[in-house]
Amino acid sequence: MVKYSQQQVDNIFYSLADHTRRDILKLIIEKNPTVSEIASPFDMSLPAVSKHIKVLETNGLISRQKEGRIVRFRVIPDPIREALKNVEYFEKFG
Repeated sequence: MVKYSQQQVDNIFYSLADHTRRDILKLIIEKNPTVSEIASPFDMSLPAVSKHIKVLETNGLISRQKEGRIVRFRVIPDPIREALKNVEYFEKFG
């Protein structure tokens, strides 16, 4: 089990705070897509989508998988579990 620092948890929540990045995560969970497949449903440039992907990757929520010349992405579940664990703590006050 990974021990997350408070800064890492903050970065996870920062990554999840943006609706586009949450939508990108959903796509990655469903399809294991390439960058162009991720970009296709969004009304934004490929560089803009790449910036969102970079945030998710830098903060440990996704990883790249190279298949020859093709790069696909997959979700890393542990950071999302950590975010849920933090949210669940506050549920007892609601």
